[in-house]
Amino acid sequence: MKVDQLESADLKVNRDKTLDYLRGLAVFQVVFVHVFYYLFVLNIDSLLVLKSFALFEMPLFFFVTGAVNSLKDTGSYRKFVVKRFKGLLVPYYVYAAICLAITAVYCLLKNMLSVRLAITVFLKWLFPLRGQIMPHVYFTWALWFIPVYLMITVMLPAVKVLVRKLGRLSVLIFVLVFINVEVLLGILRTIPNEGSTLYSNILFIIQESFFYMIFVGIGLLYPHLKQRKSIDLILAAAMLTAAVIGIVICHFVFGNTLDMQTNKFPPNHVFMFYSFAVLSLLYLVLPFLKKIYKLLISIIPVLDKLIVTFSENSIYVFLYQGFAFWIVSRLLVFLDMHNSLLEAAVAFATIYPMVWLTVVIIKQIRSFRKTDLKKQNIST
Repeated sequence: MKVDQLESADLKVNRDKTLDYLRGLAVFQVVFVHVFYYLFVLNIDSLLVLKSFALFEMPLFFFVTGAVNSLKDTGSYRKFVVKRFKGLLVPYYVYAAICLAITAVYCLLKNMLSVRLAITVFLKWLFPLRGQIMPHVYFTWALWFIPVYLMITVMLPAVKVLVRKLGRLSVLIFVLVFINVEVLLGILRTIPNEGSTLYSNILFIIQESFFYMIFVGIGLLYPHLKQRKSIDLILAAAMLTAAVIGIVICHFVFGNTLDMQTNKFPPNHVFMFYSFAVLSLLYLVLPFLKKIYKLLISIIPVLDKLIVTFSENSIYVFLYQGFAFWIVSRLLVFLDMHNSLLEAAVAFATIYPMVWLTVVIIKQIRSFRKTDLKKQNIST
């Protein structure tokens, strides 16, 4: 089973459609923000900060990851980790094999292939520690997610125990741990490392993992949060207020940028405040959002199918969206509209069908493979 199938299977045991749709929203938002940052749509200085305010998809995604795990028993630590690693690494290495083949063909055509380059490219893909090599960056930019998810998987059972024992107080502990990690890694980045990319990548992975663990921890409180008790609504409102005040102080007192893209890689305290603000707001207005969503799908029924498809196939969207973005990028180059509103409209109108089609093709290939395997088993 793949990681998205595992989580979908978990949801079927204790069905909660809210989590299905929240994960679908998070993946939908992944594609949305990548239109800005992969296709450079509306790449205007005055819009950089405004566009970056759309970057709330990954905290939401990891919140859902924690919420899904709150609805079931983790069981044996070893089995849990092995199952999750297998669920993520198997589709990753299939994708890596495809990218290696494309890279090899590209290098042959460009007369660039050498033994040293081949070994370097192979090792970069073998160990998913960022920095994979591919002729086009669209195919590698989203892969920072892989090692972060694996590291969170290792930590999750222990975090779940802490949440069960301390409840809401555990969130404060996660925040304090992250702040200390951020400070420590900031110091480590000042240590000369002779430009080691691996050194920098590992520091990034550690900081990102502890950051997103905060939201996994909040997600593990989901059985309490979904009851929408007065105390949780009050805490969400207080958290929203405190987060906004924190952002204002960071910007106007300490001079931190409001560009969340800069604050996100690696995620820092400003991005933490911003993520808390957005998720708190989403929690407070969730009943209203559900009504809006029902209205939208009554007008645009295909939207529901798109969100559900994204939710059920999240890992494939993360991995294979690069193909869709490459095709749309060629279309935008052909149309040559130079950062106009029309270019943005074309980009958004075409990318979602292309990503959806990519996922459908991958699912179809997998279904053929499963059918062939069943036939082989029957014949033997």
